[in-house]
Amino acid sequence: MGKIDKLDSLIRDYVNGNMDKQIMSIKNKLKYNAMAYGLDVDKLIAEDRTLAELTFYRQQIDVWYCAYPEAKQICELRWGENMQQWEIEQEVLLSKATIYRRYSEFKATIAEWSGIR
Repeated sequence: MGKIDKLDSLIRDYVNGNMDKQIMSIKNKLKYNAMAYGLDVDKLIAEDRTLAELTFYRQQIDVWYCAYPEAKQICELRWGENMQQWEIEQEVLLSKATIYRRYSEFKATIAEWSGIR
Protein backbone atom coordinates (compact mmCIF):
# COMPACT_ATOMS: atom_id res chain seq x y z
CA MET A 1 0.00 0.00 0.00
CA GLY A 2 3.00 2.25 -0.11
CA LYS A 3 4.33 4.75 2.34
CA ILE A 4 2.38 5.12 5.59
CA ASP A 5 1.07 8.63 6.26
CA LYS A 6 -0.68 10.05 9.34
CA LEU A 7 -4.12 8.78 8.31
CA ASP A 8 -2.75 5.28 7.60
CA SER A 9 -1.18 5.29 11.04
CA LEU A 10 -4.45 6.36 12.67
CA ILE A 11 -6.42 3.67 10.84
CA ARG A 12 -3.80 1.07 11.81
CA ASP A 13 -4.01 2.12 15.47
CA TYR A 14 -7.81 2.02 15.27
CA VAL A 15 -7.89 -1.48 13.78
CA ASN A 16 -5.36 -3.07 16.12
CA GLY A 17 -6.77 -1.39 19.24
CA ASN A 18 -3.83 0.89 20.00
CA MET A 19 -5.96 4.03 19.67
CA ASP A 20 -8.26 2.91 22.48
CA LYS A 21 -5.24 2.01 24.59
CA GLN A 22 -3.72 5.45 23.99
CA ILE A 23 -6.98 7.15 24.99
CA MET A 24 -7.25 5.09 28.17
CA SER A 25 -3.61 5.76 29.01
CA ILE A 26 -4.08 9.52 28.71
CA LYS A 27 -7.23 9.38 30.84
CA ASN A 28 -5.46 7.34 33.50
CA LYS A 29 -2.54 9.79 33.60
CA LEU A 30 -4.95 12.69 33.97
CA LYS A 31 -6.83 10.91 36.75
CA TYR A 32 -3.58 10.18 38.56
CA ASN A 33 -2.44 13.81 38.25
CA ALA A 34 -5.82 15.03 39.44
CA MET A 35 -5.67 12.82 42.52
CA ALA A 36 -2.03 13.66 43.25
CA TYR A 37 -2.48 17.42 42.97
CA GLY A 38 -6.10 17.77 44.08
CA LEU A 39 -7.38 18.90 40.68
CA ASP A 40 -10.75 18.40 39.01
CA VAL A 41 -10.57 15.22 36.89
CA ASP A 42 -13.41 16.15 34.56
CA LYS A 43 -11.90 19.56 33.88
CA LEU A 44 -8.49 18.06 33.08
CA ILE A 45 -10.05 15.51 30.72
CA ALA A 46 -12.17 18.18 29.00
CA GLU A 47 -9.18 20.49 28.50
CA ASP A 48 -6.62 17.95 27.30
CA ARG A 49 -5.93 18.63 23.61
CA THR A 50 -4.25 15.30 22.86
CA LEU A 51 -7.16 13.35 24.31
CA ALA A 52 -9.69 15.47 22.43
CA GLU A 53 -7.77 15.01 19.18
CA LEU A 54 -7.50 11.22 19.54
CA THR A 55 -11.17 10.94 20.50
CA PHE A 56 -12.12 13.00 17.44
CA TYR A 57 -10.02 10.79 15.17
CA ARG A 58 -11.58 7.64 16.63
CA GLN A 59 -15.09 9.01 16.13
CA GLN A 60 -14.36 9.96 12.52
CA ILE A 61 -12.97 6.53 11.70
CA ASP A 62 -15.91 4.89 13.53
CA VAL A 63 -18.37 6.73 11.31
CA TRP A 64 -16.85 5.57 8.02
CA TYR A 65 -15.33 2.20 8.94
CA CYS A 66 -18.48 0.12 8.46
CA ALA A 67 -19.62 2.11 5.42
CA TYR A 68 -16.81 0.56 3.36
CA PRO A 69 -16.99 -3.21 3.96
CA GLU A 70 -14.24 -4.12 1.48
CA ALA A 71 -11.89 -1.50 2.93
CA LYS A 72 -12.79 -2.71 6.42
CA GLN A 73 -11.83 -6.26 5.48
CA ILE A 74 -8.61 -5.05 3.86
CA CYS A 75 -7.69 -3.04 6.96
CA GLU A 76 -8.43 -5.93 9.29
CA LEU A 77 -6.32 -8.31 7.23
CA ARG A 78 -3.44 -5.87 6.81
CA TRP A 79 -3.19 -4.45 10.31
CA GLY A 80 -5.21 -6.85 12.41
CA GLU A 81 -3.77 -10.05 10.94
CA ASN A 82 -0.47 -8.54 9.69
CA MET A 83 -0.90 -10.07 6.23
CA GLN A 84 1.27 -9.16 3.27
CA GLN A 85 -0.21 -7.65 0.10
CA TRP A 86 -0.21 -10.93 -1.83
CA GLU A 87 -1.96 -12.71 1.07
CA ILE A 88 -4.66 -10.05 1.15
CA GLU A 89 -5.16 -10.42 -2.62
CA GLN A 90 -5.72 -14.16 -2.21
CA GLU A 91 -8.02 -13.72 0.79
CA VAL A 92 -10.36 -11.09 -0.69
CA LEU A 93 -10.03 -12.28 -4.31
CA LEU A 94 -9.36 -8.79 -5.63
CA SER A 95 -6.49 -7.43 -7.69
CA LYS A 96 -3.79 -5.27 -6.17
CA ALA A 97 -5.17 -2.22 -8.02
CA THR A 98 -8.71 -2.84 -6.76
CA ILE A 99 -7.51 -3.26 -3.18
CA TYR A 100 -5.57 -0.02 -3.43
CA ARG A 101 -8.55 1.77 -4.99
CA ARG A 102 -11.00 0.59 -2.27
CA TYR A 103 -8.63 1.60 0.50
CA SER A 104 -7.88 4.95 -1.15
CA GLU A 105 -11.60 5.72 -1.46
CA PHE A 106 -12.01 4.95 2.24
CA LYS A 107 -9.08 7.20 3.18
CA ALA A 108 -10.25 10.01 0.90
CA THR A 109 -13.70 10.00 2.48
CA ILE A 110 -12.29 10.19 5.99
CA ALA A 111 -9.90 12.97 4.97
CA GLU A 112 -12.64 14.94 3.23
CA TRP A 113 -15.20 14.76 6.03
CA SER A 114 -12.90 15.04 9.03
CA GLY A 115 -10.04 17.19 7.81
CA ILE A 116 -7.45 14.59 8.84
CA ARG A 117 -4.45 14.81 6.53
